Amino acid sequence: MFGRYRASMETVLGRLEALSAPPTLRPGLVAERAVLRRSAAVCASAEAALAKHDARAAAAAVRSLGHNGAANAADRARAGQIAAVKAYDARLRQIDALGAKVVRDRQKLVEQVG
Repeated sequence: MFGRYRASMETVLGRLEALSAPPTLRPGLVAERAVLRRSAAVCASAEAALAKHDARAAAAAVRSLGHNGAANAADRARAGQIAAVKAYDARLRQIDALGAKVVRDRQKLVEQVG
């Protein structure tokens, strides 16, 4: 059971690795990849524990899998997206300021040259 689940996550992860995202969506993509990597690793440890008939380690892996959920990833992704949007807005303000400086400098040049 854990083997098939891990294999399906690794397939999805492989597809996600091939994707790129715009800056505002990149944190969500990175967070989703991280969740899938951790979940696949936990499934592998659960597989190994079950193969050794180690019920305690298998139960710990199952609990860990539950804590590695999408809610935590969504919170991290949301925080990353907010940071990306703020950085984007700051960059736009810089570009606006530079554009205004170009207009002022052009006006001074026109006044000097005539």
